[in-house]
Amino acid sequence: MKQERARCDTEAGITLIEVLIAGALIAIAACAMAALLTGSLGMTAVNKETAQARTAARRMLEELQNVPPGDVYATFNNLTEDDPLGEATAPGSIFSIQMKPAAIQVSNMTGTIIFPENTGQLREDVKDATLGMPRDLNGDGVIDSENHAQDYVLLPVRIRVEWRGMTGERSYDLHTVLLNK
Repeated sequence: MKQERARCDTEAGITLIEVLIAGALIAIAACAMAALLTGSLGMTAVNKETAQARTAARRMLEELQNVPPGDVYATFNNLTEDDPLGEATAPGSIFSIQMKPAAIQVSNMTGTIIFPENTGQLREDVKDATLGMPRDLNGDGVIDSENHAQDYVLLPVRIRVEWRGMTGERSYDLHTVLLNK
């Protein structure tokens, strides 16, 4: 009878090893949940940064589209002597990003407008796959090395926004082709 009672007592209780294993499993699960939450918050911030950059690029595209098509290159290139309203009157190829006060902390967010240029000339023979170059810009059926700043029909444009965010140096590019009808 004593043997049976002793056997029941050991089978009915929880051993110290079982308690330690259960505690370890709970700790591992808590660490995993904390890592998941931290990662999720980080991704939310990165997504906000990217959305802010995308919005800035789209706003700049709207500005380009509001300029007479034949003046877009002269207005937004990095030269000042060809500005449509006189030397040094156009905004040029660099633009600043207006940040909302409640926006996440992003430093040095700047934008650049990039055309298929070579030494200050709008060129058809520039090699830039993201802009679809080389390409016939004036519609004459020939890709040449001439300056087409005055006679382009197609104007490939890249609007790039660069910044330093939560995950380091980042950039967002918007590519399009404007038509000069």
